[in-house]
Amino acid sequence: DKLFGRRRPELRAARDREFLEELGGMWIKLGQVLAMRTDLFSWEFCRELAKLQDRAMKFSPQLSKEIIEQQLGAPVDQLFDDFEIEPFAAASLSQAHKARRKSKEDWIVIKVQRPFVKEYFQYDFKWLSLVFGILGSFRSLHHYQLNEMLHELELMMDEEMDYRHEASNLLQLKKKLAGRAIYIPAVYAKLSTDRVLLMEYIDGVFMSDLNRILKEDPERAEAWLAENNIAPHKVARHLFQSTLQQLFEDHLFHGDLHLGNIILLRDNNFALIDFGNVGRLDPKFASQYDQYFRAMAVGALDRAADLLLLMVDRLPPVDMVKLKRQLVRVLNRQTVRSKIRDLPYHQKSIASSSAELGQALSKFKIDVNWQFLRMSRTFETLDQNINVLYPQFDFVVEMELYIRAKAERSKCQQLRKPLEILGRMADLYETLEPSLTRKAFQIQEEISLAARLVALLSRAAALALGLAAVLSIWICLYQRH
Repeated sequence: DKLFGRRRPELRAARDREFLEELGGMWIKLGQVLAMRTDLFSWEFCRELAKLQDRAMKFSPQLSKEIIEQQLGAPVDQLFDDFEIEPFAAASLSQAHKARRKSKEDWIVIKVQRPFVKEYFQYDFKWLSLVFGILGSFRSLHHYQLNEMLHELELMMDEEMDYRHEASNLLQLKKKLAGRAIYIPAVYAKLSTDRVLLMEYIDGVFMSDLNRILKEDPERAEAWLAENNIAPHKVARHLFQSTLQQLFEDHLFHGDLHLGNIILLRDNNFALIDFGNVGRLDPKFASQYDQYFRAMAVGALDRAADLLLLMVDRLPPVDMVKLKRQLVRVLNRQTVRSKIRDLPYHQKSIASSSAELGQALSKFKIDVNWQFLRMSRTFETLDQNINVLYPQFDFVVEMELYIRAKAERSKCQQLRKPLEILGRMADLYETLEPSLTRKAFQIQEEISLAARLVALLSRAAALALGLAAVLSIWICLYQRH
């Protein structure tokens, strides 16, 4: 790169991305894992790798048909009224066909895994493990967490190579997102296998296609948006708010929101597809991150830095005063940037904020929490869509709106808490009561009077707890209404 004058990091990152796209398969997933490592690599590099698109040549349609018949246990003609043998999309792990089920009007997508995908992965992964093992033997590279990166890559590939995982993820997210104006395709889990996945076909326009047309023919794109009653800024806000709700309230989120996984529909609606990469957050971590966001919203930067350090897996012996001062400096810079209206969105977004914080922690050889890295990748791919839809997006205002909306939703859930507490107390009593009773009988054999008193007091305490719970519910309802 230096020899040929390629000094711009954006150009070097673009060449790396194109190289990984050409290799396909596991190497695209490796690129996605590397894109998470904003603590190790430059933000430009990670931002470019987050754009990785998994496109590949289609494999033999006849072979695809044979795999479907073998996996589903019947000829295609017996399963479908119409089957388009020519695939309409292909990736390095699979290709997709359209079909219409027997005696049904709706069209479905049949996702078929490429032959020998698992064998290719095992072969490539063996060599990658060897290289990472050699690098990991150097003490100076321990904080790179190479073993964790390998584990993350292996986990991603295992889930994406078994379509039963994707079917399960799809069903869970469909249930979680019900009533939120986000369309999730139906999945036919009973007809699907580990190598063939059947789901509803969605007719719409991919965000990647809209992005291309906006660059090539803006007038055509604007006409299409107007014809379908789509206001890009409303879609951007809905997408942003929905992602935050998935992260901090559901703790279950679509982990790969790149332009090829979002389909625009009429009337400001959109659909999500490709659920091979679905993330899950530990409730404790989600709560800490939520508090961090709220601290940032009110300008409590010192508290925000404390919460950020609580989310770190392991703190090495470092100068905590110096470290915290550095984090507060970074947070202060982000706060200042967020108020500059003319600054491009990607320079003041959550993803850029996470990248800068990761770099600051890396200087002190601090291992970043992998949940934090997964979230950062989700925000980075989310930024791609917001940049296309509404580059003037103000994420600070949207964060404040989300916090208020979440508070309103929490009020509705507060009425359920006393009932939950009462239920937990009842469960605790049912768990402890047999043990207490047996203990009372044992004591009764030795000191009968004292044993009866203990048993009586135990029951009295349980009754008092029950009455206190009922009283708490009454007080809560009285104050509420």
